[in-house]
Amino acid sequence: MRRFGKYIGLLSLVFVLAGCGAEEEIAAETLTSTKVEFSTEEAAPEVTPVPAELISYEELVGQFMDSNSQRASAVTTLGADTNSLKMTVYWTNSAFEENRWTMTLTYDGSVFRYDDCAKDILTYEQDGDSVTELVTNEYAGGSGYFEYQDGKLAWTGAADENCTECVFERFE
Repeated sequence: MRRFGKYIGLLSLVFVLAGCGAEEEIAAETLTSTKVEFSTEEAAPEVTPVPAELISYEELVGQFMDSNSQRASAVTTLGADTNSLKMTVYWTNSAFEENRWTMTLTYDGSVFRYDDCAKDILTYEQDGDSVTELVTNEYAGGSGYFEYQDGKLAWTGAADENCTECVFERFE
C-alpha cells in the first residue's frame, strides 16, 4: 500500500508542474506506468495435520462446545487402552429431546477416525415431579472422522447433516 501511495504522489507532482505552466515539456517516453495489485481478501491458512508424535490423548480429555451451532457439546475420556478417546456428543433439539452419539476415536497420523458410532435419540417425559428418559437407537456402526487443529476438533466426517459443521472447542 505504501508503494501505491508513492506512485500517486509522484504522478500528482507531475500533473501539478504540467498544469502550472512549467516551461519544460515532459516527453511521453519518460513517463512509465506501473501496475499495482492489491487485495482486501486474506489468503486462507493452510491446514497442516498435527504430527502423530505431538498428539497426546490425555490433552484431549475434557468437555467441548460446538462454536458454530452452540447447540452441541462433547465429552471425551481416555479409552481403556490409552491409545484412543471415548467421545459422547450431545445435540439439543428441544427441552425434551436431544441426540446422542457415542464413538471411539483413534488417531491415524492425520485425523481421528471412528467406525463404531451409535446414535440415540433421548426423549424426556415429565409426569409430575418425575422425569423419564426414553432412548431410541437410530443407528449403530457409523464411521467418520474429526480433524484436529489449534486445539479444536472439527467433525468433518459426520454422517448426520447437522454435525458436518461442528467445530468443538474446549469448554471448562
